[in-house]
Amino acid sequence: MSGHAARFALASGLVSLAVLLLGRSLAGSAGHAGVAVGVAVACASQVGVFWLLACVLFPNQRMVAFGLGMLARMGVVAASALLLVPLAGLPAAATLFSLVSVLFVTSVLEPVLFAVQPRLEG
Repeated sequence: MSGHAARFALASGLVSLAVLLLGRSLAGSAGHAGVAVGVAVACASQVGVFWLLACVLFPNQRMVAFGLGMLARMGVVAASALLLVPLAGLPAAATLFSLVSVLFVTSVLEPVLFAVQPRLEG
C-alpha cells in the first residue's frame, strides 16, 4: 500500500502546484494569500486523510476508506468556510475555490491511482 500512498502524495502535490499557479494568476494580488492557504489546507488534509484511512485504518476496505474520506473532505470545506476564512481574514472566494479545486481533482484521481498497479521489473 505504500506505493499507492507515494503515488497519491506525488499526484496531490502536482495538482496543488497547478492550482496554486493558476489560482495566483487569476485571483489578483488580494487573493494570493487565500489561494496559498486553500491549496495548503487541501493538500495536507487530502494526503493525511488518504494515508490514515486507505493505508492505516482500512487498507483492505477501499469503499469504506473512500466514503469516510468524502465525509472528511466535506468537514474540511465546512471548517474552512466557517472557521478558517473568518478567523484568518482571508478572501473567501479565493480560499474556498482553491481548496475545493484541489480536493475535487485529487478525489477524482484517488480511484484511478488505485486501479493502476505498479509494474514489477523482472
